[in-house]
Amino acid sequence: MKQKQVVVEYSVLDTPAPAGLKILRSSDPWLGYSDDEKDEAQEFIAWYVQSEHEPIMRVAEQGQSRAWLDWSDPESAFNTWDFERVCGKYEVDKRRYRIGKVLEQIQDLAIMHSCLSNDDGKRNTLGRAKLLVEDEFMGPAMEHMRRSQVSRDREQAFEHRRKARELVGLVEKAAEIWQGQRGP
Repeated sequence: MKQKQVVVEYSVLDTPAPAGLKILRSSDPWLGYSDDEKDEAQEFIAWYVQSEHEPIMRVAEQGQSRAWLDWSDPESAFNTWDFERVCGKYEVDKRRYRIGKVLEQIQDLAIMHSCLSNDDGKRNTLGRAKLLVEDEFMGPAMEHMRRSQVSRDREQAFEHRRKARELVGLVEKAAEIWQGQRGP
């Protein structure tokens, strides 16, 4: 029996590449930089972009409300049992938070009103502010006055009149904000 001799020819291109090699793309912006240089450059770019946005990020810090305390910090003194035992469990004052947000919205509408040059836009903005004040303050004040007149109990009538006076005070505060005399 004759044996056939088979000759296998292969070149370097036929062998698979080892796992440590990377593909180099000619369009890669970091081509020619070491990993350390690339990391330093990216850190500088991130710092520069963050510094451009720093004034915008500070706006939220300046307007923080006292209606909500930050409980997210696990190392905060307010997150301890001692604080809770001495001061009691802190509850968010939802009413004060809502009033603050309504007054803030009125201030935003006043700023928008002062920036508009179109009479229709000014009229619409003024209408939105009036509607907001009527819905949030005047409507409930009128309801409390009606209830104080209908109530047979003197204490309840007094309480309804007190709430109505408080809401009328908020209407006056909203008017001051609209006129630009002071913020919320």
